[in-house]
Amino acid sequence: MTPSDALKTTMERAGLSATDMARALGVSRPAVVQAMGKAHPYADSLARYLEATGYIVWAVPESLHLDAITDDAIRIDAAAGPAK
Repeated sequence: MTPSDALKTTMERAGLSATDMARALGVSRPAVVQAMGKAHPYADSLARYLEATGYIVWAVPESLHLDAITDDAIRIDAAAGPAK
């Protein structure tokens, strides 16, 4: 599944429209629609780099608390921003 497909699927499962997502992110609805309609080269690159290190990118519901299941799980926090 492509990152764009994953975004569409998770929004659908959460019952969120593009307008809802835009409000949650503080961006315009057209920005969300554009993101949903194009490939995400950064996410694709991240997935390839992580796969080269033996990891696979999964999108899972936050309620699963995967970090509580195993110390080997790595959470990528979008809100953290780039390393300084």
